[in-house]
Amino acid sequence: MGAARALSELASSFHRVDVLVLCYHQIRSRERFHSQMKALAEHGYSIPTMEQFTEWLRGPKLIHPPAALLTFDGGYDDQIENALPVLEQFQFPATFFPVSADLGEEPGHLGMQRRNELVNGAIHGVAAGLEADPSACCVADIRRLL
Repeated sequence: MGAARALSELASSFHRVDVLVLCYHQIRSRERFHSQMKALAEHGYSIPTMEQFTEWLRGPKLIHPPAALLTFDGGYDDQIENALPVLEQFQFPATFFPVSADLGEEPGHLGMQRRNELVNGAIHGVAAGLEADPSACCVADIRRLL
């Protein structure tokens, strides 16, 4: 299924939704992820930061629909290798939620050093609109942000 078709199906499924929350885990193909981000850009989606999204949830702050919040769960190496360069290319903000329970040296997961680099902004691009939530344990509890 092409990225444009998938986006079109998502949009028709959620046509009354102001903001889609896209939660990624592993990003195995940089090309496929690129085509998804390109489809968002071509269809005029605004991409808010987590802060803008939570302000919108609280009240009068507007997000111009269509919009998509980009989040990454789990702390997988391929998120850094495949998604980060694409996000930088499109200048899309995103929020990463590395799972602290997986901070061992499991294959495919960020180790403690890379997780700390991500959280502290040392991984290239994090300071440019990308965020990492260091308190994420299993699933980020967005209620604490409200």
